[in-house]
Amino acid sequence: MKKILVSLLVLALCTPAMAASVTINDNGDGTGTIVVDAGEPNAIVGLALNITADGGNITLCEIDGTANPTFNIYPDAAHDLEEAEEGSYTYGAGTPIADQEAAGEVAVSNSFAISVGALNGEETPGADGASTVTINIEVDDDTNICVEENALRGGIVLAGGEGVDIAGEIVCGDITVGGCIDEFSGDALALYNDYVANGADPSCWCWKYQCRGDADNDTEDVFIEGTYRIYDADLTLLSNNWKESPSTGANPCADFDHMTEDVFIEGTYSIYDGDLTILSNRWKATDAELDALGECPTYLP
Repeated sequence: MKKILVSLLVLALCTPAMAASVTINDNGDGTGTIVVDAGEPNAIVGLALNITADGGNITLCEIDGTANPTFNIYPDAAHDLEEAEEGSYTYGAGTPIADQEAAGEVAVSNSFAISVGALNGEETPGADGASTVTINIEVDDDTNICVEENALRGGIVLAGGEGVDIAGEIVCGDITVGGCIDEFSGDALALYNDYVANGADPSCWCWKYQCRGDADNDTEDVFIEGTYRIYDADLTLLSNNWKESPSTGANPCADFDHMTEDVFIEGTYSIYDGDLTILSNRWKATDAELDALGECPTYLP
């Protein structure tokens, strides 16, 4: 096992040569999702990130790779067990929660590191890493969290040993506890529940700008022009879900008006003209422009 840990350290010391995107999504119900994307066909086999909250405690933290969920080694858990009894670590034992500034596991609080690895071999077949990794967190109070590389452990490492920087170096975002489900009633609440019944998560309706056409809860930098909240990624998500409904797999994040529309002969859609109109009316809108309208889901003109 010590040989494995040394190998991981060697990988971590490789010089980063590209950038991975990190986004923080507020689900509006006390939970948030951190998405680390190295881009296809890259595979993340080592992940070391600092997560710091400016208020409250993070009460739950889970990690999952969407392409291959097998992160089968937690180096800091291995370190603690090796300190107690050499050779006692087994694959998958322990947790990904580590001390930001020293080796070893820690309890989840408002400042910790994520430390995981994916190793492939006869004992752990298929642990090849994932191009996209999600980290799910839960907080006990409204807070702003920041994510950055953990330099002690090498940040993000791809299969083959190539290191990856985080684009922007540090990414911050709010996680809120209150949620907004109590703000829905009538047809909107019925549609919300329809999404849930069909396995979708409409908590994105609680995002600050979602009802204005923000389908990805993120901004986009456009060369020379500036930074827009409503832009290409939002239009793409709307297009990909055009004429869909909860029963056909519609993504509720592209449902900006939180309504269904009956189309003559064809059927009933939840992603349709009303949603396109909202996005079109706010095309290239900035955060400042949308802030003047009030937070969602207010449906101000």
